[in-house]
Amino acid sequence: MVQNKGVIFKKVPEGWPKPGQDLAVEARDIDLDQQLPAGGLLVKNFYASFDPYQRGRMRAPESKSYSPPFELGKPITNRSIFKVVKSDTDKFQKGDVLITRGISPIEEYSVFDAETVKQVQKLENPYNLDPKHFLGALGMPGLTAWSSFYEIGVPKKGETIFISAASGAVGQLVGQLAKHEGLTVIGSVGDDKKLDFITSELGFDAGFNYKTEKPADALARLAPNGIDIYYENVGGEQLEAAINAMNNFGRIIACGMISQYNTKPGEQYPIRNLMQVVAKRLTIRGFIVGDENMGPRHYKDHQEKLQKWLHEGTFKAKLSVTEGIDNAVDGFLGMLSGKNFGKAVLQIADLEKDDEKRAVDFRWGQEKIRGVNIGGWLVLEPWITPSIFDAANANRPQKDIVDEYTLGEKLGRDAALSILRKHWDTWVRWEDFNKIKQSGFNVVRIPVGYWAYDTFDSPYVSGANVYVDAAIDWARSLGLKIIIDLHGAPGSQNGYDNSGQRTDAPQWQAGDNVQKTLKVLKTISQKYAQTQFQDVVIGVQLLNEPALYMPALSKDVTAQFYRDGYGQVREVSDTVVVLHDGFQAPNTWNGFLTPSDNNAQNVAIDHHEYQVFDQNLLRMSPTEHQQFACSNSETYNGADKWTFVGEWTGAMTDCAKYLNGYGRGARYDGTLAGSTFIGNCDIQSDISRWSQTNKDDTRRYIEAQIAAFEAKTQGWFWWNFKTEGAAEWDAFRLIDAGVFPAIKGGQVEYKFGAIC
Repeated sequence: MVQNKGVIFKKVPEGWPKPGQDLAVEARDIDLDQQLPAGGLLVKNFYASFDPYQRGRMRAPESKSYSPPFELGKPITNRSIFKVVKSDTDKFQKGDVLITRGISPIEEYSVFDAETVKQVQKLENPYNLDPKHFLGALGMPGLTAWSSFYEIGVPKKGETIFISAASGAVGQLVGQLAKHEGLTVIGSVGDDKKLDFITSELGFDAGFNYKTEKPADALARLAPNGIDIYYENVGGEQLEAAINAMNNFGRIIACGMISQYNTKPGEQYPIRNLMQVVAKRLTIRGFIVGDENMGPRHYKDHQEKLQKWLHEGTFKAKLSVTEGIDNAVDGFLGMLSGKNFGKAVLQIADLEKDDEKRAVDFRWGQEKIRGVNIGGWLVLEPWITPSIFDAANANRPQKDIVDEYTLGEKLGRDAALSILRKHWDTWVRWEDFNKIKQSGFNVVRIPVGYWAYDTFDSPYVSGANVYVDAAIDWARSLGLKIIIDLHGAPGSQNGYDNSGQRTDAPQWQAGDNVQKTLKVLKTISQKYAQTQFQDVVIGVQLLNEPALYMPALSKDVTAQFYRDGYGQVREVSDTVVVLHDGFQAPNTWNGFLTPSDNNAQNVAIDHHEYQVFDQNLLRMSPTEHQQFACSNSETYNGADKWTFVGEWTGAMTDCAKYLNGYGRGARYDGTLAGSTFIGNCDIQSDISRWSQTNKDDTRRYIEAQIAAFEAKTQGWFWWNFKTEGAAEWDAFRLIDAGVFPAIKGGQVEYKFGAIC
């Protein structure tokens, strides 16, 4: 048995609730080892919402209202966030963080029966926001603000809105939404600190302290041309003043009237101007957020947009947190009296400091990598998203925008940023990471260009760096791991568009480009190699594909760069450092950055394996491709570091549009300069046209490669998670078509048995 404190409803209050008499914190025993009801849960509560509507639930059972009364002698209830301690249902496991869709007791621990479990869901927090926001801006108050503002307010640009209780959980959100829609926003608050908050931080156009200025006088001063919308949270004198100030056909959104909640019958403020509702043809409409045309209609839009805005910092949500359940009654009554500054939340325990918080590091050398690359997102590649380049070149006869570098160079920063920002926001989302997780992958490799952190006055456009943070948040919420891969270096390390800049020869080792690269890596390492990221970031790759087969690059210079980059990571932590083999056999790097080399630890090497960039390999039959996947595996075996295949594909042609560069053809059909015809490129990119034989041949080839990689290395990353139209390379399309093998329980499900 352990002590379980709860906020107990003791007595129906007469007027203002009395602490200790009407509401009290009491401890009752709970058995954490008890047998749960069938389909039930035992949970530890962390956060609970305090909302004004709860005052209306402190009533006798026979008194009817839209929400049920609290039960005498039991904990008061509301929306809460909690973690599973013990489970008797397959829906949720120990350690899952959940949130109620309905209500649950405000106490330290709770037992839910199967019916209550139907009203809970996992806390989906793709941006890793403060979970308390899911009880405020992203919870019932936020949905209240969003749905009522749009559904009842029907805002029009140029109108004026007045919001009472403007710094509260609902009011502060309504005000910011109104500014977003181009309205003039006026708010009332109860002290000067709150007044400064709504005008200076939230961007309200004006406001007043109703305790020092009468609402009627303030509205005459601040809205001489009247108001079009009144968002009603207070009632009484403010409602009367708003009606007087309303323009014809104005709308009053009746959300609450907190000034009247604790007033005895017969003592409520008399509204003396209701005839103006008729004369001005006003609309006054109350609502309940659970009404079908309110919260349910707007929920998806509210969650998707507001989570993103909060993450970006373009939307603010202030919290007023009462810490500790022993202080719960004071916090609750303070909320009712307006003492709270922002959304009122009770913190029963701190989820961030919970002893049971999961932080599982990747077991290098033991656990297989089964990953995908997030290519074409933070470093554009024309073949992954050809629509971007086709659109950019549509009115350019010279067709000279061929990579991300020329996108910025030819269009200018503002035009390029507009294109890139839309792409960054839409090409990868939490839903993509969720599909990756649900498909059985465990790690993602995220390519990023140096210009995300410093453009060094080049034409590149910065701004991609914040999306790395978003990816980390998504991965953390889903239990995925990440390798951050510097995919593009100053001057280009290989001359290909996948480095950001297509050139005749790489210029990475010219001038001070190597030092610039190290400067960017230091920025990356100083942040993402910190121990607090090690539950997600399991490696930092110093550089992708330096073309050591080209005369312009020196292996000695590259090795020194690797040594310096390794040292920068080690200044921060023991996070794994990843080297690319430079298209040389991984074992040729043996003895370099190993324990025998100045005790270098935790170094991995990345090898890439493709069979589509060579005319002779392209001539092979599907069976020969499969056999070559097996026989060639010894070429990347035998390294003294953890080795993985960081890029590979199921493609047996180079038919994907722009795969060899924007405006360039393919070797396979002989349209690339210097190539000869092998076959037609007519169906490869359209999986709906593949025969079952095509699908089976591709799956056999994929399975052969997986078998070889897992036999000889630490694992693999498929390239790429998705494309606009290159089916041979597109993991999502291949998974949906049953061509890519399922990964379940950490095991690849082979269809064709042992191939290698």
